Amino acid sequence: GELLPCPNGVTAFAASRDGNFAAVGNATGAITLFNPAKPAETKPIKAHTDRIAGLVFDPAGTQFASWSADKTLRIFEAASAKELSHFTLQQEVTAAAWQTNKKLVIGAAEKIMIITAGQGAPEPFATCPGPITSISASPDGKLILAAPKTGPALLWDVTKPAAPLRTFGFAPLTEIDAVLLLADGNVVVHDLRYGIVLFDGATGLPIKQVHDSHQIGRAHV
Repeated sequence: GELLPCPNGVTAFAASRDGNFAAVGNATGAITLFNPAKPAETKPIKAHTDRIAGLVFDPAGTQFASWSADKTLRIFEAASAKELSHFTLQQEVTAAAWQTNKKLVIGAAEKIMIITAGQGAPEPFATCPGPITSISASPDGKLILAAPKTGPALLWDVTKPAAPLRTFGFAPLTEIDAVLLLADGNVVVHDLRYGIVLFDGATGLPIKQVHDSHQIGRAHV
Protein backbone atom coordinates (compact mmCIF):
# COMPACT_ATOMS: atom_id res chain seq x y z
CA GLY A 1 0.00 0.00 0.00
CA GLU A 2 0.88 3.67 -0.18
CA LEU A 3 2.70 5.43 2.63
CA LEU A 4 1.25 8.57 4.19
CA PRO A 5 3.84 11.22 5.08
CA CYS A 6 3.57 12.12 8.77
CA PRO A 7 5.68 15.18 9.59
CA ASN A 8 6.27 15.88 13.30
CA GLY A 9 5.47 12.30 14.28
CA VAL A 10 2.23 10.42 14.93
CA THR A 11 0.68 10.92 18.37
CA ALA A 12 -2.87 9.68 17.61
CA PHE A 13 -4.74 7.70 14.97
CA ALA A 14 -8.37 6.73 14.37
CA ALA A 15 -10.47 5.26 11.56
CA SER A 16 -14.22 5.25 10.97
CA ARG A 17 -16.03 1.93 11.28
CA ASP A 18 -17.11 2.01 7.63
CA GLY A 19 -13.51 2.47 6.50
CA ASN A 20 -14.23 5.68 4.58
CA PHE A 21 -12.15 7.99 6.77
CA ALA A 22 -8.99 7.94 8.87
CA ALA A 23 -7.24 10.67 10.82
CA VAL A 24 -3.68 11.08 12.07
CA GLY A 25 -2.64 13.61 14.71
CA ASN A 26 0.88 14.90 15.35
CA ALA A 27 2.98 16.61 18.02
CA THR A 28 2.26 20.14 16.79
CA GLY A 29 -1.55 19.90 17.00
CA ALA A 30 -2.19 19.22 13.32
CA ILE A 31 -4.51 16.52 11.95
CA THR A 32 -4.38 14.84 8.55
CA LEU A 33 -7.77 13.52 7.40
CA PHE A 34 -7.89 11.07 4.49
CA ASN A 35 -9.68 8.20 2.78
CA PRO A 36 -7.65 5.01 3.37
CA ALA A 37 -8.42 3.96 -0.21
CA LYS A 38 -6.81 7.17 -1.47
CA PRO A 39 -4.13 8.11 1.08
CA ALA A 40 -2.48 10.59 -1.30
CA GLU A 41 -5.59 12.81 -1.13
CA THR A 42 -5.41 14.41 2.32
CA LYS A 43 -7.13 17.24 4.18
CA PRO A 44 -4.79 19.00 6.63
CA ILE A 45 -6.44 20.52 9.70
CA LYS A 46 -4.65 22.85 12.11
CA ALA A 47 -6.82 21.77 15.01
CA HIS A 48 -4.86 22.51 18.18
CA THR A 49 -1.83 24.39 19.48
CA ASP A 50 -0.16 21.39 21.15
CA ARG A 51 0.20 17.61 20.80
CA ILE A 52 -2.85 15.68 19.64
CA ALA A 53 -3.60 13.28 22.50
CA GLY A 54 -6.44 11.33 20.90
CA LEU A 55 -8.90 10.94 18.03
CA VAL A 56 -12.16 9.02 17.73
CA PHE A 57 -14.88 8.75 15.04
CA ASP A 58 -18.57 8.48 15.91
CA PRO A 59 -20.36 5.16 15.17
CA ALA A 60 -21.82 6.49 11.90
CA GLY A 61 -18.45 7.74 10.67
CA THR A 62 -19.81 11.21 9.95
CA GLN A 63 -17.82 13.16 12.55
CA PHE A 64 -14.78 12.79 14.75
CA ALA A 65 -13.41 14.29 17.94
CA SER A 66 -9.86 15.34 18.67
CA TRP A 67 -8.34 16.31 22.02
CA SER A 68 -5.01 17.83 22.84
CA ALA A 69 -2.42 18.70 25.47
CA ASP A 70 -3.61 22.30 25.04
CA LYS A 71 -6.74 21.30 27.08
CA THR A 72 -9.13 21.68 24.16
CA LEU A 73 -11.46 19.22 22.45
CA ARG A 74 -12.90 19.76 18.99
CA ILE A 75 -15.47 17.94 16.88
CA PHE A 76 -15.22 17.94 13.07
CA GLU A 77 -17.44 16.81 10.22
CA ALA A 78 -15.63 13.97 8.49
CA ALA A 79 -16.69 14.71 4.90
CA SER A 80 -15.76 18.39 4.91
CA ALA A 81 -13.30 18.67 7.82
CA LYS A 82 -15.47 21.56 9.06
CA GLU A 83 -15.30 22.27 12.79
CA LEU A 84 -18.66 21.63 14.50
CA SER A 85 -17.80 22.23 18.17
CA HIS A 86 -14.91 23.57 20.24
CA PHE A 87 -14.45 23.12 23.99
CA THR A 88 -11.79 24.44 26.38
CA LEU A 89 -11.51 22.49 29.63
CA GLN A 90 -9.76 23.00 32.95
CA GLN A 91 -7.85 19.72 32.64
CA GLU A 92 -6.45 17.88 29.64
CA VAL A 93 -8.78 15.25 28.19
CA THR A 94 -7.17 11.82 28.55
CA ALA A 95 -9.86 9.57 27.06
CA ALA A 96 -13.06 9.78 25.02
CA ALA A 97 -15.65 7.50 23.43
CA TRP A 98 -18.87 8.11 21.53
CA GLN A 99 -21.89 6.98 23.53
CA THR A 100 -24.17 7.64 20.54
CA ASN A 101 -23.82 9.62 17.32
CA LYS A 102 -24.76 12.75 19.29
CA LYS A 103 -23.14 12.11 22.69
CA LEU A 104 -19.41 11.97 23.46
CA VAL A 105 -18.16 10.71 26.82
CA ILE A 106 -14.85 12.23 27.93
CA GLY A 107 -12.44 11.79 30.82
CA ALA A 108 -10.38 14.67 32.20
CA ALA A 109 -8.36 14.01 35.35
CA GLU A 110 -10.79 12.03 37.56
CA LYS A 111 -13.94 13.49 36.01
CA ILE A 112 -16.26 11.83 33.48
CA MET A 113 -18.33 14.27 31.42
CA ILE A 114 -20.78 13.98 28.55
CA ILE A 115 -20.89 16.30 25.55
CA THR A 116 -24.21 16.49 23.68
CA ALA A 117 -24.03 17.88 20.16
CA GLY A 118 -25.36 21.42 19.99
CA GLN A 119 -26.02 21.75 23.73
CA GLY A 120 -23.10 23.76 25.07
CA ALA A 121 -20.58 22.83 27.75
CA PRO A 122 -19.78 19.26 28.86
CA GLU A 123 -22.08 17.97 31.62
CA PRO A 124 -20.60 16.21 34.70
CA PHE A 125 -21.49 12.52 34.89
CA ALA A 126 -19.37 10.75 37.52
CA THR A 127 -15.96 10.71 39.21
CA CYS A 128 -13.29 8.01 39.16
CA PRO A 129 -10.91 7.33 42.09
CA GLY A 130 -7.92 8.39 39.97
CA PRO A 131 -6.89 9.97 36.65
CA ILE A 132 -8.76 8.28 33.79
CA THR A 133 -6.75 6.40 31.15
CA SER A 134 -9.53 4.86 29.06
CA ILE A 135 -13.28 5.12 28.40
CA SER A 136 -15.67 2.91 26.43
CA ALA A 137 -19.43 2.94 25.83
CA SER A 138 -21.68 0.00 25.01
CA PRO A 139 -22.93 -0.16 21.40
CA ASP A 140 -26.47 0.62 22.58
CA GLY A 141 -25.27 3.67 24.54
CA LYS A 142 -26.75 2.45 27.84
CA LEU A 143 -23.50 1.70 29.68
CA ILE A 144 -20.27 3.62 30.25
CA LEU A 145 -16.99 1.98 31.28
CA ALA A 146 -14.09 4.07 32.59
CA ALA A 147 -10.77 3.16 34.17
CA PRO A 148 -8.20 5.03 36.22
CA LYS A 149 -4.65 3.78 35.67
CA THR A 150 -4.50 2.11 39.09
CA GLY A 151 -7.88 0.47 38.52
CA PRO A 152 -10.34 -0.96 38.85
CA ALA A 153 -12.42 -0.26 35.74
CA LEU A 154 -15.90 0.94 36.71
CA LEU A 155 -19.16 0.29 34.85
CA TRP A 156 -22.11 2.71 35.01
CA ASP A 157 -25.69 2.64 33.83
CA VAL A 158 -26.07 6.03 32.10
CA THR A 159 -29.33 6.63 33.98
CA LYS A 160 -27.71 5.99 37.40
CA PRO A 161 -24.47 7.99 37.69
CA ALA A 162 -24.48 8.08 41.51
CA ALA A 163 -22.67 4.74 41.85
CA PRO A 164 -21.11 2.21 39.42
CA LEU A 165 -22.88 -1.08 38.77
CA ARG A 166 -19.69 -3.13 39.22
CA THR A 167 -15.93 -3.09 38.89
CA PHE A 168 -13.37 -5.02 36.83
CA GLY A 169 -9.71 -5.53 37.57
CA PHE A 170 -7.18 -7.04 39.94
CA ALA A 171 -5.86 -5.80 43.26
CA PRO A 172 -3.35 -4.78 44.27
CA LEU A 173 -0.79 -3.66 41.67
CA THR A 174 -3.19 -3.20 38.80
CA GLU A 175 -2.17 -0.82 35.99
CA ILE A 176 -4.97 -0.43 33.46
CA ASP A 177 -4.07 0.91 30.02
CA ALA A 178 -7.29 0.41 28.01
CA VAL A 179 -10.85 -0.91 28.36
CA LEU A 180 -13.55 -2.01 25.91
CA LEU A 181 -17.26 -2.76 26.34
CA LEU A 182 -18.39 -5.56 24.01
CA ALA A 183 -21.78 -5.94 22.34
CA ASP A 184 -22.54 -9.03 24.47
CA GLY A 185 -22.05 -7.02 27.67
CA ASN A 186 -18.67 -8.48 28.57
CA VAL A 187 -15.65 -6.31 29.27
CA VAL A 188 -12.07 -6.41 27.99
CA VAL A 189 -9.36 -4.85 30.14
CA HIS A 190 -5.76 -4.38 29.11
CA ASP A 191 -3.64 -4.29 32.23
CA LEU A 192 0.09 -3.67 31.92
CA ARG A 193 0.74 -6.19 34.67
CA TYR A 194 -1.82 -8.90 33.90
CA GLY A 195 -2.26 -8.60 30.13
CA ILE A 196 -5.54 -8.62 28.20
CA VAL A 197 -8.32 -10.06 30.34
CA LEU A 198 -11.94 -10.82 29.39
CA PHE A 199 -14.43 -10.24 32.22
CA ASP A 200 -18.03 -11.33 32.61
CA GLY A 201 -20.02 -8.11 32.38
CA ALA A 202 -22.77 -9.40 34.66
CA THR A 203 -20.62 -10.66 37.54
CA GLY A 204 -17.33 -8.75 37.20
CA LEU A 205 -15.40 -12.02 37.34
CA PRO A 206 -12.54 -12.81 34.92
CA ILE A 207 -13.37 -15.32 32.17
CA LYS A 208 -10.10 -15.59 30.30
CA GLN A 209 -6.65 -14.06 30.22
CA VAL A 210 -6.00 -13.64 26.52
CA HIS A 211 -2.30 -12.79 26.56
CA ASP A 212 0.56 -12.40 28.99
CA SER A 213 1.46 -8.73 29.51
CA HIS A 214 5.14 -9.39 28.88
CA GLN A 215 4.30 -10.61 25.37
CA ILE A 216 2.04 -7.77 24.28
CA GLY A 217 3.71 -4.72 25.82
CA ARG A 218 1.52 -1.62 25.53
CA ALA A 219 -1.07 -2.96 23.08
CA HIS A 220 -4.45 -1.22 23.13
CA VAL A 221 -7.82 -2.96 22.96
